[in-house]
Amino acid sequence: MNDSVIQLFRRSLGLGEREEALVREVAPRLMGEVPHWVEAFYARLVVDPVAMALLKDEASVIRLKRSLVAWFFELFSPPFDAAYERTRAEIGRTHVRIGMPPHLMITAMGGVRRDVLDSVSSIYADEPDRGRRAFKVVDTVLDLELALMLDQYRRRSRELAHESDRAAFTERLARELASRTRSAVDAALCYAELVRRARGGEEKERWCFELEEALKAIGRLGRQAAAAIPAGGGSLEVVSLAGLCSQAVSNVSVPAYSNVVVAVEPQDVRGRVLVAPLVLALEELLQHAVNCTPARSVDLSIRAVGKAAVIECITPTSAAFASVRGHADGDLVESDGFGQAAAAAILHGGIAERFIPPSGGSGVRLRLPLVLELEETLDADLAGHS
Repeated sequence: MNDSVIQLFRRSLGLGEREEALVREVAPRLMGEVPHWVEAFYARLVVDPVAMALLKDEASVIRLKRSLVAWFFELFSPPFDAAYERTRAEIGRTHVRIGMPPHLMITAMGGVRRDVLDSVSSIYADEPDRGRRAFKVVDTVLDLELALMLDQYRRRSRELAHESDRAAFTERLARELASRTRSAVDAALCYAELVRRARGGEEKERWCFELEEALKAIGRLGRQAAAAIPAGGGSLEVVSLAGLCSQAVSNVSVPAYSNVVVAVEPQDVRGRVLVAPLVLALEELLQHAVNCTPARSVDLSIRAVGKAAVIECITPTSAAFASVRGHADGDLVESDGFGQAAAAAILHGGIAERFIPPSGGSGVRLRLPLVLELEETLDADLAGHS
């Protein structure tokens, strides 16, 4: 089962159930200090021009003080679970939305830390052993707070990077589809001329069939161009496909009690791919799948088939990728969770298709030809160690 962000942070900080119990124990003795902490926070704020620029009027200051009081009480109100993470994430998103610089949030938290820990030291001055334990656990809880808030800045930074990637990809995808469309139009014009010159019914029927196929190709390309979601540009890189999967999974928000199971065969297979489009495609597929499949497992697999890679995302929910259609009917990019997969497939010269797994549910499959470089990579590694 994939851990949530707060579970990962708690494990790194050593903030377990025993520490939660200690937080509950010290909370009543610290809550009387909240008004002092709020006033000290505001006293520092009013002399910081960057901070004051974010507070437009006296009403903003009043709201800030009230929210800060609530924040302090929540700080000492475990459990530190998914619900707690959501409330903290919303605070972090608010910081990002109003344009609070990361350094201001960090320095503000530094001031809060000093105030709170000074209070702990003072309150437990006559109980050194309890005081040390209280000091340590409160310091750890403040570390958790800082990590949760910084995570929102990390997410926003990544969103901005994706927006830049998508802008670069738009031009690349447009060139690729334009080239294919020109070829299809040239073929259609050629077949139309052959139909006009055909001398017999059999010959005319043959060229009419080819003309129809060329026109279908033009239609598919037009729909792909209209519906494909930009997914990021960049140049081809030789990478571990298992590492690529791990990168995508790490960026997906997995609901509580859900799970993403990854299988790569062979485990050491590498491919020459456009990393950003493929990672974004996998993220989109996985995020859509886990959102549609609460409390269930989603499978992501990569198989080496000759020199091609076959990537499959499977969910036990039949409605997740509801419309099971192939690449040939041209509607492959119209549903949620599928646009970037289609765009990534186009860029790699492959296809993306929906399918029904033998075990039921629904899935998306990407077939990327001429991607794998297992033999060449192995030779290069051997040469490097000789």
